Amino acid sequence: MECQICYTRNNQHHDFDKNKKNYPGLDILIFFKLISLIFPTSDFRHPVTITCAIFMSEILLGCRIKNEIDILKDLFILTLILDSYILYKYDGKKQKTV
Repeated sequence: MECQICYTRNNQHHDFDKNKKNYPGLDILIFFKLISLIFPTSDFRHPVTITCAIFMSEILLGCRIKNEIDILKDLFILTLILDSYILYKYDGKKQKTV
């Protein structure tokens, strides 16, 4: 399953590389949400989640905001990154106290 997801992610990244100035479609945003639900986002060494996090940061850094929908896409990606960071910090504190 992980190989198929990596293949899908690579294809989506390749499509994004063709036109880096535009925000990706809804399919990629849903894909990011599914990744955060299926794989451990608190593990920054996981091969699927770290590459998706890098992909999301490339979107945030490279795309230009042209309308309100782009702002919503931007906020959605930021929320996904923030959720994984909060989960990472919570796991870190939990491990220190044990």
